[in-house]
Amino acid sequence: MRQLLLLLLLATGTSFITPKPTLYIIGDSTVRNGDGSGKNGQWGWGSLIHQYFDTTKINISNQAIGGRSSRTFITEGRWERILNDLRAGDYVIMQFGHNDSGPLDDTARARGSIRGTGEESREIYNPIRKRQEVVHTYGWYMRKYIADAKAKGAIPIVCSPIPRDRWQNGRVSRADNNYGKWAKEAAAAGGAYFIDLNHLVADRYEILGAEKVKTLFHGDHTHTGKAGAELNAKILSGALKQPMGQYLLPPPRLIKKKATLAAMRLANKYFMQQWPDPGKPTFVKKERPSNLWTRAVYYEGLMALYSIDKKKTWYKYAVQWGESHKWGLWGGTQVRNADNQCCGQTYIDLYLIDRKEERIRDIKACMDNMTASQKIDDWWWIDALQMAMPVFVKLGVLYNDTSYFSRMYDMYAYTKYRHGDNGLYNPVDHLWWRDKDFDPPYTEPNGEDCYWSRGNGWVVAALVRTLAELPPSDPHYAEYLQDYKDLLEALLPLQRADGFWNASLHDPGNYGGKELTGTSLFVYGMAWGINNNIIDRETYLPVVIKAWNALVKDCVHPDGKLGWVQSTGKEPKDGQPVTYDKIPDFEDYGLGCFLLGGSEVYKLK
Repeated sequence: MRQLLLLLLLATGTSFITPKPTLYIIGDSTVRNGDGSGKNGQWGWGSLIHQYFDTTKINISNQAIGGRSSRTFITEGRWERILNDLRAGDYVIMQFGHNDSGPLDDTARARGSIRGTGEESREIYNPIRKRQEVVHTYGWYMRKYIADAKAKGAIPIVCSPIPRDRWQNGRVSRADNNYGKWAKEAAAAGGAYFIDLNHLVADRYEILGAEKVKTLFHGDHTHTGKAGAELNAKILSGALKQPMGQYLLPPPRLIKKKATLAAMRLANKYFMQQWPDPGKPTFVKKERPSNLWTRAVYYEGLMALYSIDKKKTWYKYAVQWGESHKWGLWGGTQVRNADNQCCGQTYIDLYLIDRKEERIRDIKACMDNMTASQKIDDWWWIDALQMAMPVFVKLGVLYNDTSYFSRMYDMYAYTKYRHGDNGLYNPVDHLWWRDKDFDPPYTEPNGEDCYWSRGNGWVVAALVRTLAELPPSDPHYAEYLQDYKDLLEALLPLQRADGFWNASLHDPGNYGGKELTGTSLFVYGMAWGINNNIIDRETYLPVVIKAWNALVKDCVHPDGKLGWVQSTGKEPKDGQPVTYDKIPDFEDYGLGCFLLGGSEVYKLK
């Protein structure tokens, strides 16, 4: 009969296509909170686990729902609906326990199960369902899930419940004597694969420490924010290699060093061909000298490229730029605008290569005027931190003069704590408002605070370039370091699936899309931290790889032109739309950001 059917199918041109298996995920709000989109700031790991799977090979169906226990997920008919669709070769990951300890028959939830794994049961009147019900043990319900799944030819995987943010004597409280233990026993009794997610996550929490773990939760000790859910999903994906390895995406691999350097050279060559005379003024609506901030940022990147690629062409081009301006600043030595002081970073770097006093004469005079003055409120926009802080620290190191460090901190602290109503730094979100116009109550269209990607990228670069040279003995070094770490951590859950960060960090719907400058600066900061053993390599390296690969593959044109560069401005809407082919108003600073990021990526081991 089967042979006859096969012949008929072949004769009619019909063929079988083996359907992809489906991974069903069941559990409570720590697995999926609300509709899974994080609307209330709370996320479950099941809403983020898909990014670790090759969805061309397997479907992901997160059926978890908040407030449910191992008992009520069954009694509400949710498990039966999954069973109706469950096929041989499918997978079921289950995690229950957080809600099983509640009352069996209260009028609020009536969701508890009997503690343990035995066969005992209790008949109760369920006031929610208004009927009699036989309640079983937690282990009984878990064994039922396992048996039902196996009867359909599916593969059950039991997870112990993720830990809460509860500590005792410096250790995370674990579920060794309750639901973690019982989940393991149920898995063993039913012949299911077991993942001790409770222990795996708790181990990671203890490495991070209580203060850091607190930031992973949103509003209570049970429900994670996006960063916490990301961490849990990542840990679980690593534990799934044995039962589901064929469906997991391979870890991202960084493009080869040669490819990174080639991309940097190509982009830089394109720019130098467009600007063969480094002293030629720029013209965007009006003429400006080429020692303005946009070009100065480019030369920061060029010097970073030169540090890994000692081409005389790079060095000569930078020297010609300085010489064309007689090593001066736009506005002279009395200028207080940080944008006009940015060129001093490269002037000092070139002086350190060839100690000709004219190279730093004007920038030193300018910054000496700053230190002699009592005025400290010049940095009213966060971009200024990147433009001027490294100049102060470079001079302080060069002359062994801590007065530069002191004045730098005074101005940094004013921007951070005092400018506007309460400063430009949000200690809750660990992100920066661009200037006082964006302080609350100003919000993005989705109601969130406005955090501009490139603006926060400037802060990252400022802190990197300060920490790279500031002596650790400086009294404010620890604060800079903590601000740097906190900012990078805040960026982790905000990375897009394609590797970029949106122009608006907290409102992906407000001109969301690929953007080179902010992404490059974040790559710069993270790669530098990895190279200097300051941040966790395991956490940040995949983020850097994903972002840098995207920058090289999606932004670099065959001729070296860079795409997806947001034009100058101060907020997400400026310079829109940002596209692959659109040329920004200034072409230089985007390349500078790209070269800064690439220089640190090139050093990764």
